[in-house]
Amino acid sequence: MKLKQEMRLRVLKSTKLAYGYTLLAVACWSTVGAAFKLTLSHITPYQLVCYSTWFSTIILLVISWITGKIPVLWETLKDPKKRFLVLVLGFLNPFLYYTVLFQAYHVLLAQEAMVLNYTWGIGIILLSGWLLRQKIHLYQIIAVMISFIGIVIIATKGSFFQYRPTNLYGILLAIGTAWIWSFYWILNVRQHHNPVVMLTLQWCIGSVLCLMLPWQGIVNLPGLIGSLYTGLFEMSIPFIFWFMALQKAENTASVTNLIFLSPFTSLLWIHFIVKEPIHPSSWIGLIWIIAGIWINQPVTLRWQKYILHKMYILTLHF
Repeated sequence: MKLKQEMRLRVLKSTKLAYGYTLLAVACWSTVGAAFKLTLSHITPYQLVCYSTWFSTIILLVISWITGKIPVLWETLKDPKKRFLVLVLGFLNPFLYYTVLFQAYHVLLAQEAMVLNYTWGIGIILLSGWLLRQKIHLYQIIAVMISFIGIVIIATKGSFFQYRPTNLYGILLAIGTAWIWSFYWILNVRQHHNPVVMLTLQWCIGSVLCLMLPWQGIVNLPGLIGSLYTGLFEMSIPFIFWFMALQKAENTASVTNLIFLSPFTSLLWIHFIVKEPIHPSSWIGLIWIIAGIWINQPVTLRWQKYILHKMYILTLHF
């Protein structure tokens, strides 16, 4: 009995840490939509990829030095298998992921790129069941879909059937980023390595690969500041938080839904920083997002049906 209580307390502590790390990642990622919008008005997508990757690499190296992980970096590279893994992961992210993502933001409306990119939440859950052999319950898949519906409501302003995409090429890019991201994080979680060490090595690889992109020259001061902000609050610090959250979580789906808070908070930042008005449908979308998060918790089927019914009625009135 005592052993069971200790195990239960250990699981509870691990779950709380996973939620805490996830919310910290959300707090950082929710601000970068506005940062992308402002920065890409001053520099090209390739410039943003290069400079933000270089800045984030420096930040991660400093963190590694402060935490005494520099010797571990060299030890990790001595293992041929780990060295190959670092090369693959570094190619996927930051190099490929951000090259595709910033190009998608460049050719699409910001709201379109955002909603399509966030399909990675579904990708992670599906790939977790396949690659990590985690048991994914039906109510968890339904909860993710409900949260995603909330994002779609926000992005389309409630006009599901009248909505017309602006650029098919950009849409394919944005959807591609979702699956690149999902596959990348699943590969990372399977290794159970120190997140600071692995991220630092991957970003070093990404920094070198960025040299393959067409030389973009020196950027202006607003572009430089935006790249630094992106490197700090998009590419480095929140990655560590999110990677630690996935490692602490008993089930990947339990923390993935919390990420869906980020798009709504991103809209708030865009409203106050970029001065874009928030459509009333955003509030309806938020209700769907929060409802999906709550349904993902172990509540009774009766309550789940009650929540779905109320959301359906509210959306019809809207």
